Order: sequence, then structure tokens, then C-alpha cells
Amino acid sequence: MSLAPLDLVAAHPWQNVTFTTYALSLSFFESVVLDGLIRGGSSSALILADAEGVRGSLGEQGAQRVGKDYEVEPIVVSGGVFHAKITAFTSKDECHLLVGSGNLTFGGWGGNCEVLEHLHPEFAADAILDAAEFFDLLRDSPRVRQRAEAHCAQVADQLRSAAQGKAKRGDVRLLHNLRESISEQIVRAAGELGGATRLVAAAPFWDKGAAVDALAGSLGLQEVFVHAHPFGVVEGLPGSDWPRQARTRIAAVSVAPLEAEGRRLHAKVFEVLCRRGRLVISGSANGSTAALNAGHNVEACVMRVQREPVVAWTYRMSEVPDGRVAEEDSGTEEEVRCGILRAVLEGDELVGEVMTPRMTGSASLYSLTTAGAEPLGDVVLSADGTFRAKVQGLEERTWRTGRLVVRVSHIDGRRAEGFVSVAMAASVSRRAGLIGRRLQALLAGTETPADVAAIMSWFHDDPSRLGAGAPAAVGRAGASGQSDQDRLIPVVALGEGYAHAPLDDSHVSPLADGGWQRFMHYVLAAFRERQPSHGTTGPGTPRQDGRGEGEWMEADDVDDDVGRGSVNASNDQRAVAQSLKSFRGLFAILTRPDAPVLQLITALDLTLYVCHRLLPDERDVHDWLRILIDRLSEVSVPAERREDITAAALALVAFTPGREVFRWARRRLLKLDVDLASECPELEGADGFARALPSQMPMQDVSSGLRGIRTFEEQVRAYLSALENQTPSDGYPDLPAAVPTEWRVLRDAFTPNGSRRRIIVTGRADGACPDCNTVMPNSERLKLQSTGIATAANCCGRVVVLAEE
Repeated sequence: MSLAPLDLVAAHPWQNVTFTTYALSLSFFESVVLDGLIRGGSSSALILADAEGVRGSLGEQGAQRVGKDYEVEPIVVSGGVFHAKITAFTSKDECHLLVGSGNLTFGGWGGNCEVLEHLHPEFAADAILDAAEFFDLLRDSPRVRQRAEAHCAQVADQLRSAAQGKAKRGDVRLLHNLRESISEQIVRAAGELGGATRLVAAAPFWDKGAAVDALAGSLGLQEVFVHAHPFGVVEGLPGSDWPRQARTRIAAVSVAPLEAEGRRLHAKVFEVLCRRGRLVISGSANGSTAALNAGHNVEACVMRVQREPVVAWTYRMSEVPDGRVAEEDSGTEEEVRCGILRAVLEGDELVGEVMTPRMTGSASLYSLTTAGAEPLGDVVLSADGTFRAKVQGLEERTWRTGRLVVRVSHIDGRRAEGFVSVAMAASVSRRAGLIGRRLQALLAGTETPADVAAIMSWFHDDPSRLGAGAPAAVGRAGASGQSDQDRLIPVVALGEGYAHAPLDDSHVSPLADGGWQRFMHYVLAAFRERQPSHGTTGPGTPRQDGRGEGEWMEADDVDDDVGRGSVNASNDQRAVAQSLKSFRGLFAILTRPDAPVLQLITALDLTLYVCHRLLPDERDVHDWLRILIDRLSEVSVPAERREDITAAALALVAFTPGREVFRWARRRLLKLDVDLASECPELEGADGFARALPSQMPMQDVSSGLRGIRTFEEQVRAYLSALENQTPSDGYPDLPAAVPTEWRVLRDAFTPNGSRRRIIVTGRADGACPDCNTVMPNSERLKLQSTGIATAANCCGRVVVLAEE
């Protein structure tokens, strides 16, 4: 089988895509299949895999999106394994079914010699209905243990709906063994065609011969033709590649349609010639008792029924393959004991179930990372293997680190491992669409310039997405009572997005809305965190100009001989420009004069992030910080954020040091109740500002300068205190130069003949004379606002001194 199924994967925005498989490669699935689903705009993907396949995929560090962008559900079969390979593509107006021999692996989708049937309701309505029955029985069978019952029921309903009204010809059927064995169904179909006259079979795995003996006997045949693949078969149990002890005569042949050059055989296909037609059966069933008989593996095959005389397969005689030598078992005792579990993380609670082996009683819970096993605490396994655990902070960590694998270790030494599904992922994907994956990249620190541009545009289009206190977008229908969940999604998100979503609202966690809020909290927290200083978080080339490492370079900075080329650099440059354009608009909205404190703090965090990742123009950063610090100094800022604002102010002063800048910064920081007598604070919380604004002064000197200068408010208070005590002091050194005309009156008030009555002390800052209520000239009002001292020039001519509390 070639990679042709990918054409179907990306051909339609499927509502649900369900894969069933035995072996599983999540690295392959994420890099090939999932990306195809993304391009096609599909909205949900679930993999139902045998427990052994899940166990084999747990060590794939390249798979990072399981549990969020798609789900994996382990299946345990009593007396056998889950071996069916079915892919169901369903949407409101379309349905396709793939049934074959290939697992969800690189080999199964391209490397091996496989056989795949593509079914559609227009010509295979019977098989579509048979598949619906398969998913119904998979949900209800006592031999099958799994927890995707609701999903199976939904897929069955969608398949039945797709086949409704379509012609039932009976010439294409899907065989499964959840009700009766595959061999019984083949024998019955052959009898309806007058009885079998020849059996040709190809499969990579056989038992010693019991299965082929039983099938040949039931068909009334004395000889069976078995395909001996010229390029060998895929690796399996030693000695399983041929029915070597069969009592039935086995003739080795080479079947022409299966001689795929260079590919090892993994296809399973049977041709039964009958007196009035032919049967061709292909799918997951090998030539073994576990596959063909009842009560063992779960299998699925497609049977094509041809009722007219046909041309049969052609073949040439071949030789029985040499038996493989038994391979040494490389598995350790611990690997043999390791079972499988499933778990769902909802907030700080992990709810799980050990699927195999059976465990009860006390056990320890671990999170598995590349660094090893991290203890999460102790759990108690109930009689059915379920457990619950409080795991503080694990949900946020899994958004940042990718997949989450946990282990339960029993006190008797047994253990089970499995992937964790993040319950909030459905809420995130439903609300965010395409932007959800970009936000996930931001959390993981792998965002590209295009991701940043899209995120900034998304926030700019609707600032209320930033959380509490953020303004709604212009024209948004929030006032009408429409909920956030009911808002229209942009067409671009529908066209490009892929996200894991539930099949219907009944599958949404009760914490779904809370999950979305928690997710956005994690995103906002990521904005204010220090970004890693390395060149691997985006596709750009790290700067080497002394202004910091890890930023995306402008196109002019890239040398094609050593960089990644002008095309990619130009794309990055456009994305950065778009990001900054969107951020400027968003910043203006967030920092309006009436903005609440939470909105201003969000603007500070976003500005820090933009400085980290985009290195905007220095003057832009200067203006943004000036506005932010002005606004924040007028509101009640939480104590835990004052250090960040202090660091931002220090970075701004260090960039443009000067006496008035020092005075401005001291005034704003004093309003924030910052203790300027302490040592210079660390800039780690705002190092992005320091990187965007090159320092012109050592930070220790900046801190000393802020301690040494006095604001005009402080000097006015010092003057009034001295005046009250009639004792001049040096606590107001800048007043003589700042208000020379008024200073003569202020100075003379200390002398015996000075007139104290020429000074009016007021708490009003509205620019009107406190006694005459006459508005002062604009120049005097501005002087009063900046220095706290002015002249009531339009009326009494006295000196007005503003005594602020």
C-alpha cells in the first residue's frame, strides 16, 4: 500500500476520524497523518489501539500532541488481541471507510506490502452497515475492555446514517468476529455460491497448520495454495511464517498481484473460487486459529462476492520459505510485567484506570519524563483498577511539555503506564480553532513569527479574550446575551484549523468552561515569563549583534551563505511586521485612560513578550513603557507585580538617563508604594525591556539616582513643613529654578516682613484659584500639574501651592 490514503485524509473537513489498529507509531501519526487532517480542516481524531500497541508507543519522545490534539484509547481483548485495522472518516454529508492489513505505522502506511479496501456507501452500503455493527459490538462485547463506548456509539450512528437510503447489493461485506468466527462466515458465503473449488491464501503469519486444516476441511478442499513471498514477510514470532505442520496438502505459489518489488509481506488476503463465483477476503486476519476462529483476536476483513464466472488469480509455483531461527528474547522481566492504563486530567485531579494487568490496593503514581520518573503521590486502586489523585500544577506543565505519560507502580512490583488525556483540550479546541495550536506552541516555547502574528491579531480582534477586565471587541454581540461559546468563528479558522473536539456536547467535561479559563491563564502567564535565550524556539536565525540571543532576525540581517535563505527571512520579516502592527492596535485599546488595573498588567506582560520575541523599535518600547508606567501609577497594583513595574521603570531610565526622567520615574514608583531606599532590584522579571532598550548607564547608578533625586511633590511637602516651622531647609533644592517667579514669594514668606497671606495652600488640582474660583491661564495650570506651584494670574495674583496627600 502506498501513501494514497493521505489523499483521503486531507480531502474533506471530517467531523470525526477514527482509527483502529494493533501496532501504533504516534511519531508517524503526528508527522504524516495528523498534519494531513490539519490541512483538510478535520475536527476530531481518536485512535483505538490494542494495549500492546499503546505500550510500544509510550517511549516515542517525538510524539508530543497525544492527549490534546487527538486521543488514544487502549483496548484489552480477553483471550487475544485487538487486531482490526479500520479507519472511519465521517462528517455530516460524507463517509468513507478504509479496511486493510496495515497498522498505523510507517510500514503499515507505505513500507510493507499491504492490501487496503476503500469503501463508500454508494457502492458498499452493506459493508458500511456491517462496520456500524462492529462498533456497536465493540462497545458492548464482554470480551472487550475499553472506555470509548460513547465514541463507538456515535461512530456507529454516523455510519448507519451514511448508508441510509443507499442500495444494498450484498456484493461487498465487512466481516468481523465479535459475533461469529471469520472462517464460519467464509464457509457460509462459499456455500451460497455452490461450494468451494480452490483456496489461495497469503498471510505473513500462520499457526502450525490447525487453522488452514480447519478452513480447508469446512470448505471440502484437499489442497490449499499459499503465497510464498519472494521478499520475505514482516518480523513475527519465530516459525510463524508458514503452516509447516498442516495435514492438508500445502502448495507454495507466488501470486502475481502480491509480488511488490522490495516490500515485505504484511497483507492478508484469501481467494475462494466457487462453482458459481468467487470470494476475495482481505483485511487483518492472518492464517491462524487466533484470527480465523472465534473467541480470540478481534479481526475485521472485507469480503467481495462475485456471482458470475470470473478470471481467478494467476500464480506460479514457488518454494516453501526457510524457517526463521528463533530469536533471543531481548525483553526484560520488568518489560513483560508493564501493563497499560488510561487516565484523564481535569484541573488538578487525575482520574485513571489500569486496563491490564488487574491491580487493586495501594500503589504509587509517577509522571514519566525524559529525565526519569517523578513521584506524584500514592493512590488506592479500586476493585476495577480505577484511581483518583490530586496533582497540583500537572495540567499547566503538560501544556508546556507536550504529551503526558504516567505510571502506576503496585506494591508487589507490577506496574502499568499510559497516556493522559487533558480534559480541557476539547474546550480549548472548540473555542480557539486554529489559534489553539498556535497558543499551544507559545506555551511550549516553539512559536514561530507567524504564530506570534496570528496570536496578536486574534487578541486585537477581540481583546476580551485576554480575560477579566479586558474590553470587548467593537461590534461584538455580547450585550445581546450571546455566550462566548455561541460566538461566530472566523472563516479562516474554519478553513485552516484543526483541534480535538468532542463528538457532541454530552462528551464535554463539566469543567470545560473552567478549562478554557485555566488555559488562557496559562497563556497569559507565559507572556510574562522569561523567554529562553537560544535560537531554537522559532525558525529565525539568532541575532549575533550583542542585543541578545534567540530573537528572530530581520531579513536584512540574514546572510544567505550561512543563514536559511532570503525567502524564509522575508516571510519572517512580514510576520514580525504584522505582529507589531496588531500589537500597536491592541496596546492602544488596553491602555486607554479608563483601563482597569488587570487590563494594564496584561498590557505590561504582552509588551514584555513582544520585546522578548520581536525586538521592536527602541522608541516604540520607550513610548509603551512611559504610557504603561503612567497608567499603572494611578491604579492599585497588586504587591506581587510592583517589582516588575519597578524593573521596567529602571530599564526606561537607564535607556534615557536625565534629571527629569529620574524625577518622573521616582514620582511614579512612589505612587506605587515602591521602597526606593532598598537596593536595586533584579531585572530578571523584565529583562526583555532591558534587551530592547540598550542601557546608557549602569543599573547601580540608576538606582542611586532615583534615591538621590526628589519629586516636586516631595519638595513642596518639605517646603510647607519648613514654612510651618518657620525654619528654611535644603529639602526643596529644585524649586527656585523650576518656579523662579513664585519662588520670590515663597522665599520671602520666611522673612519677618514676608507676607504669608500671598500663599494659598490647596488640595485642589483643577487649575482654579481656591479663593476666587477663577480658572488660571493654561500655562499656570500646566505649571501647577507639573511642579505643584503656580500663580493665580487671572484674579488675586497669589501663589497657589498644591498640597497632595
